[in-house]
Amino acid sequence: MASRTESLFDIDTPDRPSTIGSQYTGAEMLFPGIIDEVRISDTARSAAWIKACYENQNSPSTFSICGEEILAQDNMVIRAERMYPDGNGPSQVYVPGADYEMAIRIEYVGSLTEMEVQDTPPTGWTFVSVGGPNPPDTTPGVGATGSMWFGWNTPPSSPSSFTYKVHVPSAEEGDKSFSGGKVLYRGDGDELQHVVLPDPFLVHLDTDGDGLSDEEEAAIGTNPLNPDTDGDG
Repeated sequence: MASRTESLFDIDTPDRPSTIGSQYTGAEMLFPGIIDEVRISDTARSAAWIKACYENQNSPSTFSICGEEILAQDNMVIRAERMYPDGNGPSQVYVPGADYEMAIRIEYVGSLTEMEVQDTPPTGWTFVSVGGPNPPDTTPGVGATGSMWFGWNTPPSSPSSFTYKVHVPSAEEGDKSFSGGKVLYRGDGDELQHVVLPDPFLVHLDTDGDGLSDEEEAAIGTNPLNPDTDGDG
């Protein structure tokens, strides 16, 4: 599953009015089926966004998890997600022997006096660096593995975003996951926690680094060892 822009054009013109389920003449190449919930966007959507829309409707109960009701407080984290500032999620594929970048975005109300993030990449993936608009002051050591902690001397303003890179072992294979993501913070009272969603976050093997997982390439009949899947050089 991938998103791409082939060309730009007006969606409705006098000589070619917009139609759904047939050619623009309205009488040719009729779609022999049911079309439900048509959506038109003026923005190219990422594969992660498209997949999230599908999963949300296909199985809402497993797509999101509702926890206990929490009374709103003056100083508290209200959202923590694996995404970039623009709303796009991190890549859902990884390349053996390359670096993988995880993105985390945090929103809170009021003011915080302390904030840390804990996250655990796949086993054997080693810490490389941090980045993004609000990189943490405290990070794991380069080459660290397992559960990783990130902290700020002074919590950045909300919303805050950062990324961290981990190096993938060259012999890695199969589906892997990031898990245990949580924000630990303090406002004007006891330390509180907020889960970073989705948890776990699955990533799939992309041997040739073309953006399509090996599983996707097998489904469409392309070579998972050829990075030029679309043949455009």
